[in-house]
Amino acid sequence: MTDIQPNARGKVQQAQKRLRRHLGQLKTAGNLTAGQRDLLFAEVLSDLTRIQLYRLGQSDGEEG
Repeated sequence: MTDIQPNARGKVQQAQKRLRRHLGQLKTAGNLTAGQRDLLFAEVLSDLTRIQLYRLGQSDGEEG
């Protein structure tokens, strides 16, 4: 039986789509409660981290 590995590129594309949606939400962040702003901030950081880790992994593979 083979192990099913998550598709890293697909997860990055999803993160990019979420990030675009979050940018729209940031425009109206003044209307959010403190907890909602914290959650939005955490989601943005999570998406940015996933994208950056993917890019770093791609550049590491190209150098070798």
